[in-house]
Amino acid sequence: MTQLDRNEEVEDAEVARSSSRPAVIEAVSIEVRGTLPHPQLLSQFNDVIPDGAERIVQLTESQVRHRQVMEARGQIFTFLLAVVALLGGIVLIAVGDGANGLAPLVVAVAGLSGLFVYRELRSRSSS
Repeated sequence: MTQLDRNEEVEDAEVARSSSRPAVIEAVSIEVRGTLPHPQLLSQFNDVIPDGAERIVQLTESQVRHRQVMEARGQIFTFLLAVVALLGGIVLIAVGDGANGLAPLVVAVAGLSGLFVYRELRSRSSS
């Protein structure tokens, strides 16, 4: 840095301090909810990685498909578990063991009802 450059910096700093206009600072905040980055950020991945944006979109799509498969399996498993508990309770009541047969019935019905209420409350709070 030359002496001339230093003098220009000092003059610029003095002008900035003596300026009657206040400095204006603008802050921008972007909030994105979801699995993909903001489109501006997504397009910048192409500058860093060849086809970076396309790869991120494909990764997100495969993750969504995987999550949907896992949720479907979970629903099937929950349904089968509830059916077994209900049938087991009914069979126990039918053979004369009412107290032990009532427990799985109550647990299955309460669990399914609780799940329904939870999902309803969650869907209302997210909308």
